[in-house]
Amino acid sequence: VNAYLSAGEVRMAIDCCVELHHWDKAVALADKHKVSDIGKYLAKYAAHLVEKNKIPQAIELNRKAGQNNEAAKLLSRLGQQAAAQQLPLKAKKFYVLAALEIETYRRRQVRAENKTAAEVADELLAADKAMAEDRSLDSAWRGAEAYHFFMLCQSLLYSNNVEAALIVAMRLMEYDDIIAPKDSYSLIALCSYYAKNYGLCSKALTRLEALEQENEEKDAAAAGSDGQPTVSAAALASLMDIDTSIDLTQTSVAGAMS
Repeated sequence: VNAYLSAGEVRMAIDCCVELHHWDKAVALADKHKVSDIGKYLAKYAAHLVEKNKIPQAIELNRKAGQNNEAAKLLSRLGQQAAAQQLPLKAKKFYVLAALEIETYRRRQVRAENKTAAEVADELLAADKAMAEDRSLDSAWRGAEAYHFFMLCQSLLYSNNVEAALIVAMRLMEYDDIIAPKDSYSLIALCSYYAKNYGLCSKALTRLEALEQENEEKDAAAAGSDGQPTVSAAALASLMDIDTSIDLTQTSVAGAMS
């Protein structure tokens, strides 16, 4: 590397660092000598950091390289990991950061220097299509909303505002792809019990029972068990289709929202 630098071959020195996996030195040289395609080296270094499970450093490098969409993917991954560790506040923060990176990515796409309106529109459509194909990009704000409602419900419940907590808990059913149904229906059952809405509480408990039976059947199938399932597929489907629409009285709803 020093020989290439002494000969004035900066790009060859950087390529040598890349070949030797001296990523930090390669990036430092590219930055110092104002190499035009530094983003390429930063992206490669970020991929190397991801392989080493150094996600925060990879996120920062992707942001520096202008790869905000890649940074958003990594932030969404951290959000999923935080959710799996039962850390909803941290999960929400990661999803918000991912969504902000996506917004930055979109703004970069619409910079219309020397571009016609048709070219800008085509680039936006292509970007939206790419994000729609990648669920981690398409659902960042949705993930933030889900964990916001999840924590808000518990906060309202702890403050003894049980009817408002129940209304928020019902919203969690819209996020069953992010919040585990077991968690959302447990909150619905708990809130409806304290709100004295025993009909809804019964429905939520029935749904939880159905989920438990479904998990038992899956475990039995995975283990190759010859035992008969405790609930038939038809019965399980009927349990999952139970109407859990909110049936609070208008007075209760008005009081909760005031």
